[in-house]
Amino acid sequence: MYRNKGFYKWGWGIVEGCQNGCEYCYAAKRSARRGRDFTVPIFRESLLGEPAKVKPSRIFVNHLGDIMCFDSDVVNKIIDVCRGLPEHEFLFMTKLPEKYSEYSFPDNCVLGVTIESPDKWSRAKVMKKYKRTMCSVEPILGDFTGKDFSQFEYVVVGSLKDNNTHDYYDSVKHDKIYYTR
Repeated sequence: MYRNKGFYKWGWGIVEGCQNGCEYCYAAKRSARRGRDFTVPIFRESLLGEPAKVKPSRIFVNHLGDIMCFDSDVVNKIIDVCRGLPEHEFLFMTKLPEKYSEYSFPDNCVLGVTIESPDKWSRAKVMKKYKRTMCSVEPILGDFTGKDFSQFEYVVVGSLKDNNTHDYYDSVKHDKIYYTR
């Protein structure tokens, strides 16, 4: 696990990889620099015990990939760890939110969805059926004026590096908003 200074305290790193193929993905670029094919998901089973070693914290489960790109047995092993550590808050993230309904998440899990542009707003509608949710607008690729983010516990907004997409930051409105980059 690594310590973070942003909206979560720890990045777990238990999984890495994604099959969504986003051209702007920072995690895919990171993997490529290390000579790894990001489209091949990696589950680091040896890290399952890591959250038990830290004080109660907000832990981002899959900051280096889309959790719903992994087999159900992998996701269930991770959920079992979360269930056994109710003192922590675990953050999950996906661009495939309809798949969350295939699992039974405990109350200490916050289910996240990435909505990078207004044309992907249908993902927000899917999230309404889940108890605890968050939204990542990273990278922000459009103007979200008029979109209601109030269904989410909190929202994270970030722009592409060396890009003027931060001009859209003010179009996202929420009481608990975190900015990255």
